[in-house]
Amino acid sequence: MDYGVNAGATWESPYVPVWQGTLEAMLLADAGDGEGALRAAHEAAEYEASLPVDFGPPNAFKPARELEAELLLDQRRAEDAMRTFEMALARTPNRILSLAGYARAAVAAGRTDLATQAYGKLAYVLRNADAGMKEGREAKAWR
Repeated sequence: MDYGVNAGATWESPYVPVWQGTLEAMLLADAGDGEGALRAAHEAAEYEASLPVDFGPPNAFKPARELEAELLLDQRRAEDAMRTFEMALARTPNRILSLAGYARAAVAAGRTDLATQAYGKLAYVLRNADAGMKEGREAKAWR
């Protein structure tokens, strides 16, 4: 799939191809096509990486790289998921779902040292958050 701008098409936002790609990836994953989902997420993530980082409210409901990492983790590819979560965190530092995903991938990869660091950072970021927040409870339980 080519998520670039098609000839003659006019997009209101440069993020439309990212949204289309992540939606396609989630639909493919739901249909049981893990490899197709991973391909669609990766393509959307690569396109998103070519866009400048926006400041302010997020333009995407889920960063494509984060979705790609989650799909890798679902496929029990923990080391690949860790590297992909690292890329996601480089673009969106301290994003709660990316930090939690990285910590989960580290646990799955047997890297308890990295899981401890990630969960510690997550607990720090969420220190004033709603006590019932799943990721906060998960980070506190790790200690």
